[in-house]
Amino acid sequence: VIKFNINNSMYKLLLICAINFSFSQNSFDKLIKKEMNKWNIPGLSICVIKNSDILLKKSYGYIDVNDSIKINNETIFPIASLTKAFTSTALVNTLLLKKKSLNTKIKFYFDNFELNETSKTQDISIKKLLSHRTGYKSYQGDFLILESDFKPKEILQRAWEIEPFYNKTDNYGYSNIGYIFSGLILEQLTEDSWSNGIDIQLLKPLKMHNTFSNYSKYLLNKNKALPHVFNNGKLNIVNNISYENINPAGGLFSNINDMTNWLLFQIGEGVFENNSIIDSKIIRLTHKKAVTINSSHDYGLGWVIEKSGVDKIISHSGSVRGFTSSIMFCKEKKLGVVVLSNSDNTPICEIISKNIMDKLLNKRYVDHSEYYYKLYEKSYLSKNKIIKNFDHSIYKYLVGNYSNEIYGKIDIKEIEGKLILSLEHHPNIKGIFSEIKNNLLVFKLDSILEEIHINIEEFNSTMQIELGFLPYVDSQKYIFKKNE
Repeated sequence: VIKFNINNSMYKLLLICAINFSFSQNSFDKLIKKEMNKWNIPGLSICVIKNSDILLKKSYGYIDVNDSIKINNETIFPIASLTKAFTSTALVNTLLLKKKSLNTKIKFYFDNFELNETSKTQDISIKKLLSHRTGYKSYQGDFLILESDFKPKEILQRAWEIEPFYNKTDNYGYSNIGYIFSGLILEQLTEDSWSNGIDIQLLKPLKMHNTFSNYSKYLLNKNKALPHVFNNGKLNIVNNISYENINPAGGLFSNINDMTNWLLFQIGEGVFENNSIIDSKIIRLTHKKAVTINSSHDYGLGWVIEKSGVDKIISHSGSVRGFTSSIMFCKEKKLGVVVLSNSDNTPICEIISKNIMDKLLNKRYVDHSEYYYKLYEKSYLSKNKIIKNFDHSIYKYLVGNYSNEIYGKIDIKEIEGKLILSLEHHPNIKGIFSEIKNNLLVFKLDSILEEIHINIEEFNSTMQIELGFLPYVDSQKYIFKKNE
């Protein structure tokens, strides 16, 4: 009788759990499909962790919006800036294993380069590098790295010539270049490549067998998501782009199966499948506040930390052309979400992550999707409305070759009645003059750079033009002088 009662109770418990899981999965399905439809998302993969167990691991939609091949849990995506936490974890681990300090100035590792000794950047330590405290404004200098043909060491030499925006290295300024520097330091410390360092310390122990940084390997993979961009009311496939020159900042590829292991490893503070992979104090250090971003968020070493609320939420998002990604977790409650998507220009991964985390933490309902959509309408959707209102006579004055000491050369030509911009170190990109906006000449690019804005206010007196970008692409202005 006792045995029967126990089994009967266990059966009821299992039945209740199965019903709850089914309900949760159904609710997740509805939420995800609703948001995919609203944001025109071709496909995504997601994993949800609760109490350190996998509550949901599933893929939705298609590899290619024009095809019927469905995404599955093995489908490969670029994970973009989610890569930064891999770099920070491996670098901090290497430093501590070699009994070296996070507070060591980075100039110690770059003594082979001619660094400007009077530069504000002389104060940058490794810890400041990993927490985006370089003195540079967010995205400053990214023109030099995004889709360029510069190698990492070339980027280092050229970026060092850019004057930092802030007077001190205490301010937060999101820096992809800073993480390229971090990767070079890891290579010096390990006397090996960045990719091998990541592979040995993290990917192999975590059984992340389908996570890698080799762009050619990604292209050869038949089960890879294709990049999509939503423009002019239509979802379009765009060309794949190599990010190998910025690997430590955003060059990893992965799938939801592997990223589930990474999420469990973070929630477990370095433990995976009951094995300690990285000392827990190192993981906690990367999760600890190093600098304030704003009133609601701090930054650790490769991680964003939410300040509001009782529960400590740690996260990071990523975006490259045609893809977005997000990871979010609460260690104390053993909860987490990771989302990979093959469409950019939308915060879909963050929206789904926030909605699910709110649900799991029993938080008050907030319509994250509606909040983001209003912002999206003002920025991305409005950018597609081009008003052609310019004087073609400016063509004859601007045509020519220009130089900038940091970047190199650009060329402006008139071809078949159109003004075309070519960039020496972005050989695969062409800009087409489309409009004048706020007294700036706007060149549209089929690129992650999106637009180049040219200020010609001083052109007549100095024969110089100023190149600028959208603020989330590059906050730096570049002066180019016309060559005779």
